[in-house]
Amino acid sequence: MADQQGVLANLAALIDSVLPGARRYAPVVSHTGGFAIAVPGGGQVLVWSAPAKPWFLDFTAGIARDVSDLGAALSWVNEKNSSFNFGRFYASIPADAAECANVVYKDSIFSGLLDQAPQVLTGFVQDVLKLSTEVARGEPQGFVQVVGGVPFADTDDDRNVLVAAAMG
Repeated sequence: MADQQGVLANLAALIDSVLPGARRYAPVVSHTGGFAIAVPGGGQVLVWSAPAKPWFLDFTAGIARDVSDLGAALSWVNEKNSSFNFGRFYASIPADAAECANVVYKDSIFSGLLDQAPQVLTGFVQDVLKLSTEVARGEPQGFVQVVGGVPFADTDDDRNVLVAAAMG
């Protein structure tokens, strides 16, 4: 089975080479090698994996936090999910905030796939990473204009919110 920490370390090295200075510490997920990416042009992506067997390599792009119009957020999420071929958009509602949501895009790769054809899957993993960063850069402004909320910023507080939203 693919080495969880090795895969995350390779992705961290890739980020450091193509987006120098963009990788950020992400609490809770750092013990498995997880990290956040401050996407140039705006947005954040969390790259992480839960310490389980088998495991999933997860990519979570922040769209908006503190969204007060839950109905509009859910409609937007449903519309996006019906037109997107990869990953899924989610509106997570924190337990302590019954009237606001955090909206994210999430994609996962099953670790068992990483053993099948490493050369082919390296490109696939990079494509999922690229799509996640494009979603984090491109979706928040339109979402906020239509639905409301606040785009995820490059702050520790927003990384904490993203981690909580990513973990459901």
